[in-house]
Amino acid sequence: MRNRGKITIGVALSVALIIGACSGTADDSASGGASGGGETSAVGNAAGEEATSGFAERSLRYLATAAEVEPSADNSRAKVWRAVAQLATGDGPVALSVADLDTITRRIAEFTDTTDFDMIALINLWYRSDFGERLAADTADHVRSLMVGFKYWYTEPQPEGIVDERWYWSENHQILFHTIEYLAGQALPEATFTNDGRTGAEHAAHAEALIRRWVEQRARYGFSEWYSNVYYSEDLEALVALAEFAQEPDIATLGAIGADLVLYDIAGHTLRGAFGVTHGRSYKKDKMTALDEDTWDVSKLVFDSATEDHQSQLSAVFLASATKYRPPAVLAEVLRDFGEAPTPADVGGTVELARHSLELDPLVPVTDDPDGPMGLAFDAPENLMTWWAMAAMTPWQTVVESTSEMTTYNMWEAKLFSPFKPFEGIVKNSTPDTIRQLASSLAPVINIGLLSEANTYTWRSENAMLSTAQDYRKGQASQQHHIWQATLGPNAQVFTTHPRTATEPGTKWHSNTDDWTSNGALPRSVQHRNVNITMYAPLFASSEHLQGGYQDYTHAYFPQEHFDEVISVGNWTIGRLDDTYLALWSWRPTRWQVYDPAEFDTNGLTEPFELVADGGPNNVWITELGTAATHGTFDGFVEAITGNEPAVTPLGDPAVFSTGFDVAWTSPTQGPITVGWDAPLVVAGTEQALRGYPRVDAPWAQVPFDSTSYVIAGGKHRLRLDVTAPERDSTGGL
Repeated sequence: MRNRGKITIGVALSVALIIGACSGTADDSASGGASGGGETSAVGNAAGEEATSGFAERSLRYLATAAEVEPSADNSRAKVWRAVAQLATGDGPVALSVADLDTITRRIAEFTDTTDFDMIALINLWYRSDFGERLAADTADHVRSLMVGFKYWYTEPQPEGIVDERWYWSENHQILFHTIEYLAGQALPEATFTNDGRTGAEHAAHAEALIRRWVEQRARYGFSEWYSNVYYSEDLEALVALAEFAQEPDIATLGAIGADLVLYDIAGHTLRGAFGVTHGRSYKKDKMTALDEDTWDVSKLVFDSATEDHQSQLSAVFLASATKYRPPAVLAEVLRDFGEAPTPADVGGTVELARHSLELDPLVPVTDDPDGPMGLAFDAPENLMTWWAMAAMTPWQTVVESTSEMTTYNMWEAKLFSPFKPFEGIVKNSTPDTIRQLASSLAPVINIGLLSEANTYTWRSENAMLSTAQDYRKGQASQQHHIWQATLGPNAQVFTTHPRTATEPGTKWHSNTDDWTSNGALPRSVQHRNVNITMYAPLFASSEHLQGGYQDYTHAYFPQEHFDEVISVGNWTIGRLDDTYLALWSWRPTRWQVYDPAEFDTNGLTEPFELVADGGPNNVWITELGTAATHGTFDGFVEAITGNEPAVTPLGDPAVFSTGFDVAWTSPTQGPITVGWDAPLVVAGTEQALRGYPRVDAPWAQVPFDSTSYVIAGGKHRLRLDVTAPERDSTGGL
C-alpha cells in the first residue's frame, strides 16, 4: 500500500530545529515518531521531549554533501545512496537510470556475496522515492523487478547452474536479509515474488518472525559480533530501515530498540571518535586507524566527538536521512562520561563490563545429547540460525546439523565454504558420531570464526581507553577476532596479534590480509582497569593450521609518528601523546620492522610501526596506561614503569610453541598482579572475575544477562527499552 504522505529530511529537520529553538521541545509529528503503548514513543521522541542541538544540523550538512558526490562509473550502490540523499533533501524526481544500476543488477543475477548490502540501498531508494514515483518510470520498473525477483533466504529455490555465493548467516547478514524481505513484502504485498512464487505479504510474514527473534536475542544475549567497527554499521542500516519504514508499530519499535543498542555500545566505547576497543570481528583495513572504521561516519554524525572530518560522504546517508528514528540523548551523556579525573592516588575513569553471545566450548569432551546454553537445544532446527550467527558451524555440538544443512542446500560449492570442502566426502559417508569426533579432534584449528561467549572489560578516561575480551578462546585459531586494544586517539592506538602471514611486498594496506587481520592463535588476555596482560601459546603446531600455518613470532602495532615521543628501555617500549602515556613490555626481545615505502604500502606512515618479538609464537605482553595527573612527567612514568621488571615463568620448554607462562608484576598504579596461562588473575591479593559478567555493568546501566529490558540513565536523560512489549521510552533525542 502506497503512503502518499511523504516527508523529506529537509522539511522534517527544519521544523524540528525551529520548534527546538523556540520552545526547547520537539514536535513528535515533525520528527515522524509513531506512538505506541500510551505515552511511550515507538520510534521518535515522545511529546514534550527536549531536542538536543547538533544532530539535525549535521544530518542536513551531510546530506547536502552526499547529494553532490560523483561516484565512479561502476559503483551502483554509491549512486543509489547519492539518490537517497537527493530524495531526502528535495521534492522533485532524481536522475537515476537503469544503466546506473548495472553493477547491482549483475551482482544480484550472479548471486554474489553482499548483495543484501545492495538491496538495503534499493529498499531505502524505493521508500524515499515514494515507492518509485520520484524515479524515472523505467528505473522504477527495474528496481521493482529486482525486489520481486530477489532470493531473500537460503532456503528459497536456487537457479540451476549458478552457485549461491551469498553469506546469509552471520549476525549482520541475518538482520539485513530479514529486513529487506520484510520491507519489500510490505511495499508489494500482492505481488508474486518470482524466485519462489510467494506473495509479498507472505514474505513479510516470514521475515517478521525472524526479525522479532533476532532483536530479542540481541537484547538478551548481546551481539556475537561484539563491538564490530565493521558490522555494527550494517546492523544499523537494517535496524534504522525498520524504524523508518515498517508500518507495523511493533516492528518499527523493535528496529529502533536494536539501533539504540548498537549506538549505546558505540557511545560507551568511543574515545575522540575512535571505536577503539576489542572487536568480535574486524579487519586490517578497519583497525589500524579509527579513521578507517566503517562505523566512523555514523559515530561522527551522531556524536561528533572527533576533530577529524567524515571519511565517507555516503556511508551514513541511511541515518542522516531518517525522519522518524532519533538517537536517544542519553547516549551523548554516556559518550562524554569519563568518570573521576585521575589523581596521583588513582587513575580515575570508568569501567564497563559486558557479556556477549552464548557459551559454546568446542574443546570440551564429546557427550551424548549435550545441554545447550540458555535452554537452547543444539539439535533443534529453529536454533540453527542462532548458532550460525555465532559462526558456530563446526563445533562438535552443532556440526552434524550444520553439515546436514550444507548438504541439503548444496553449500559445499560456495567459495565461503571452501575451508570445509576437504571434509565433504568424509561427512557424507560417516555416521553422526564419527562426524562429531572428527570435529572434536580438529577443534583448536577448525573453528576459526567462532564467536562464542565473550566477557569484555573496558576502562575509559578522558584521554585514554583500554579494552579486552577476557580469557577468550586461548590458543585456538582465529579469523577476525580483535582481542585487546589501547587507544589514545583516532590514530594513536596499540594492540598485539599473532600473525598468520608476514606482510608481503605489494600488499594493499586497506585489505583483509592475515598479517594483521587474524591471529594464528588467540591469546589469553586479561585486564584490570588500566593494565592488560596478554599471553600467547598456540594449542597446535603451525603445520596443523588448516589455512597454511602461522608465523614464529608475535608483534605489536605501535605507530610511532602518531605519538609525540617513543622510547625503549630494556624490553619496554614507552610512548607519550600530550600528557597521556602508554607502556608496552614484551618477554621476548623486540625489534622495529622497517618497510621500504617503494615496496610496501604503509598508508603514509614513514616511521616504523610494527614491533616484532622474534623467537617463537608464545610470548607475554604487558600494557599500562598513565597520565601526567597520576605520574607527573613522562620521565616519572618511565621511572615508575621500569622500576619493577615483570617476572615470567615458562610452564615448560619455552622453545615449544604451546608452552604457556605464569606472570607476576607490580604495577605502579594497581599494585601486585599475578596471572598464568591456567592461573587466575589476582590484583592486590583479590582474584578478579574473568567471565560470568552481566549483559551490561556500567555507570549508566546495570542489565542482567538474559534480560529483555534495559534502563540507561545519564546525568539528565534516560532511556528505557523493553523488547517483549515492545516499548521504547526516551526523555530526549539528539
